[in-house]
Amino acid sequence: MDLVNLDKEAAACSQKIVQKCGGNKDLENMITKSLGVLQEQGVYALILYLSSQKGIANNIKKELIELLVILKINNVKKTEDFPEKVLSDLDDLFLVRDLYEQTLIYARYGAKAAQSKKVEEGKPATKPEIPGAEHIQG
Repeated sequence: MDLVNLDKEAAACSQKIVQKCGGNKDLENMITKSLGVLQEQGVYALILYLSSQKGIANNIKKELIELLVILKINNVKKTEDFPEKVLSDLDDLFLVRDLYEQTLIYARYGAKAAQSKKVEEGKPATKPEIPGAEHIQG
């Protein structure tokens, strides 16, 4: 059985979120709100919250679900599989909660780093450069 570095996968997912959504204040705010929903209400509430929002929330939700597909957690293959397959197993639910929490924390810091880089350069970056991202992707 191969061991998977979940922290690395969370970091890679967070980088995808920041790169797809752009490192801006709107992304940071959406991530902060999403993290609050996850911590206070749980995994299912997070997915419902992201589904009820428009724009960058949809990209965040897609990347979070894709993370489960990549890691083959309980055979999740698409968004529709999420409630039945993840919520039915308590161990998987706790794993997903912790994985999503870490991913969102990394994405929030990534968005802040991308904003700082934009301010330093004095112009908006088309694709945010996040320090250390080249070592995480893959």
